[in-house]
Order: sequence, then C-alpha cells, then structure tokens
Amino acid sequence: MRLPKSKKSKYHQQNEFLRKYIKQILYAQNYNDAEEMLYRFKNIEHLFSAKYHTEIIRSLRKNFRLLTRHFFVPDLPRDNNIVENVIKQLNQKLIQMHGFKDPQNAYNFLKLWFCARRFRPFESSSIKHRRHHSSLSLAGVNTSNIDWLSFSRRKNSNT
Repeated sequence: MRLPKSKKSKYHQQNEFLRKYIKQILYAQNYNDAEEMLYRFKNIEHLFSAKYHTEIIRSLRKNFRLLTRHFFVPDLPRDNNIVENVIKQLNQKLIQMHGFKDPQNAYNFLKLWFCARRFRPFESSSIKHRRHHSSLSLAGVNTSNIDWLSFSRRKNSNT
C-alpha cells in the first residue's frame, strides 16, 4: 500500500518489481519457499534506492513471521479482505454516528451492531465449514440459547 503506483515516479520500475516480489513471497507455495525468496532478496536489496523502499523492506523482514503465519494456521487466509470489509462497514457506521446528539446513543448503536455481527451466521462463506455458523459459534460459544438483542442490552455484554 505504501508503494506509489504513479508511472511518473522515477522509481516506478523499482516499485513495480518490489510489489511483485513481495507478492511472490507472501503467496509462495510453502513457508520454506517464502523464506528462501526473502533470503535471496538480500542480493538485490541494494537496487532499491528510495527511502520508502528501505522502510518497506525493513518492515517485511521485521514482520515476516506474522506475514507468513497462514502457512502454519489452518484456514487462516493469506490476505486481510475480511478485516478490511469490517473496517469499511465500521467506517460507514462511524460517519452515521456523527449525527448522534449523545455519545451514549452512539455507544449503544455500536454495541448493537457488533452483537448483530457476531451472532449472525455466515450464509455464503467460501469455506464450507463456516456456512450457517456465526463467528461466536465458530469460536466455540454455544449461542443457541442466547437472544443477541437481549444480550446486547446487558450492562456488561462481553461476558
């Protein structure tokens, strides 16, 4: 995300190459391949001369284990599309919250939204075992006897 996409930049070719190389590392067939590609990256690192290149490469090295966690955790996606979707929806709700007169009303609205999201089952998940299960039930919480609306009205609904 931090690599400029402009073709007018004098670093355009370096940016495109770096973007593709990082994608190859993250989407490698297995962890060993990704680790080998990162190791080989040391030989060409000197070709990237912009300050932001150095920062991105440092960040890649520092966070490599986190960025490749999907190789070790079953069903963990390689990308963060789900998280980005939640953030996008939450941003839309926050824009709506600007019109609330009282912060308590905004808090209540967000609490309702989060409860509804956690209790609602996934209907069209691409991962079969997630279909017709909510995020709470997938985490091992028995939600069959819990009314999410009543639950959201409790003073401390995080228990």
